[in-house]
Amino acid sequence: IRRKLNDLTKLEDGSWDADANNIQSDFNFDDLKVVYLSSLMPLTNARGAATLDGEQDQFVITGETGNFDDINLSEITVTIDRLLAKETGFVTVEAKATGELSSIFRYAEPKPIGLGEKMDVDIEQVKGNAALDILVGLPTSADPKLNEMKIDISGTASDIFIPKLVNKLDVRGGPMQVSIKDNIVSVQGD
Repeated sequence: IRRKLNDLTKLEDGSWDADANNIQSDFNFDDLKVVYLSSLMPLTNARGAATLDGEQDQFVITGETGNFDDINLSEITVTIDRLLAKETGFVTVEAKATGELSSIFRYAEPKPIGLGEKMDVDIEQVKGNAALDILVGLPTSADPKLNEMKIDISGTASDIFIPKLVNKLDVRGGPMQVSIKDNIVSVQGD
């Protein structure tokens, strides 16, 4: 941890006090787990580096690799703004993801994203592989609302089978462009 020694104050009980805004820290990590909301899949097996900047009130994790369950991630950035502030902060997760399409749907199924409530699709029957860009941003409040979140998941999926997605008809084939944005799931292609 980097800090200026003149920012420390010795208290009457012998302990030290400091302004958290002056804290700066950089570290590398391997096998890191990040739980940013208990209902969503945590980032696991992450390898990379992190920076805590008290002056900017921001914590940034930059990962080379990691996982959301069986979804392989690369080019990972987790940014927590207003980490030290009393007001609600904001977490943004960005990553490149590859994995089974059903796992991607499972990631977006629970609240606060709540894809499972919005689609009448048996996610366990979804088949296919996907290569996606993921951006999920949400407030650090205890119960974030969907309208407070930013969700933009898009990319290509192949060998697709999604039962009863459109007017109770199955979607099959690929490659197709897949998107989850503004509370809308879109699948386009041949």
